[in-house]
Amino acid sequence: MFGKTIFAAMVCGLFLTMTAAPAQAAWVWDWGCWCFRETGGDSGGGGGGGDDGGDDGAVGIVASNGAKYHQLEEVVPYTGRTHLVLVTNRAFFPVRTYAQHGDRVLFVNATDSNLKVEASDGNWNSNTLGARAGYLLLVQSGVSTSFRQQRSCYNCSSGFSGEIRVATLPTEVAYWEDTLSVTELLSRFDLPTSVLSSTLTFVAGLQSSKGLTSLVTGAL
Repeated sequence: MFGKTIFAAMVCGLFLTMTAAPAQAAWVWDWGCWCFRETGGDSGGGGGGGDDGGDDGAVGIVASNGAKYHQLEEVVPYTGRTHLVLVTNRAFFPVRTYAQHGDRVLFVNATDSNLKVEASDGNWNSNTLGARAGYLLLVQSGVSTSFRQQRSCYNCSSGFSGEIRVATLPTEVAYWEDTLSVTELLSRFDLPTSVLSSTLTFVAGLQSSKGLTSLVTGAL
């Protein structure tokens, strides 16, 4: 009798979970197993000041390594500023990045485990990032600016989230990027500068394959 009660409770819980799920959700194959997760909508937190979603004619592509890029063309020319976001075991650091269109954001896996960074609405994703691997995001119109970390199928909802706020940097806050370049920051955190150069080379290859003439360079 007790076993039947437990089974009934499990079935009921599964039914409630599926009926309470967002409209834009489905069973997907990820990290070697099936899991029920969102496939659209801004659910990863962060919020504020983003250019989330929308089809603005951007050149989207899924790379050979499975990473997804919503925007490969720098319609707004590169400003010369690349922001560094570390993905740690517990949070993004910094959790909020102030940027302008034309900036770039370099996500680096600062853990010893594989992980994945993705836009909260699925607009872009890094696919699997190994330790000390990076993903370069071009901050352009239409690119989602709220994001989340996904470690495994058993943690399909993000363990933590972050955002890129396309806005003027608050005058009362001092950030390391005001005085240190991205390569200096990588060195400060004992991360190889090659993570940036290799990521730039990879993105440039994707741009070239799409016939784009203005490609990312090693300019920091």
